[in-house]
Amino acid sequence: MDVKADMRIVDKGSLLAAGDVTIDGLFTIHGVKVVSFTRENGEAKSSVLLPRRKLGESDWRDVLEVTKEVKKEIDLAVSESLYKIAQTDIHKPKVDVSVNVYQKEDLLGYATVTYENAITIKNIRIYKTKDGAGIRLAFPSNHENGEWRSLVEISGFLFDGVVRSKVQEAYEEKIHAKQPEERRAAI
Repeated sequence: MDVKADMRIVDKGSLLAAGDVTIDGLFTIHGVKVVSFTRENGEAKSSVLLPRRKLGESDWRDVLEVTKEVKKEIDLAVSESLYKIAQTDIHKPKVDVSVNVYQKEDLLGYATVTYENAITIKNIRIYKTKDGAGIRLAFPSNHENGEWRSLVEISGFLFDGVVRSKVQEAYEEKIHAKQPEERRAAI
């Protein structure tokens, strides 16, 4: 099955991208969306949604059904389309990251991120995800009126991916650099 996606970045709230998916050059699914959400463990995720139709006040129905295999192919085609957009992005931001390792329970350390040598965000907490496969970032926040409010956050999901990967890379480099020191201290 030949699945091709033509996506465009939207980046409005939880809606990250939208576009069309063509299957075998025979028919096109319009209104395919990529949305972001946060799992209960705080891990940021995204999902490809096929179009739905509103019936009545709050009832939504799927417009079409696809097998799991076809859905995987659609997800892959959408990812490839977005990857191409990211690769052709004219402005590749300069992001510098430093990490201090501070392991305590789920907290792995703190990061400082500098954007374009002009803006620096300090005290970004680095946590491991519940499944332990990745990291989650918690940006500086204040506790006001019984709830936490972010003082700063990343607005675009492409830039969020850049920051997250650079922080993870810097953290892993710091951990690997520390291991030989710890072995020498034990000898």
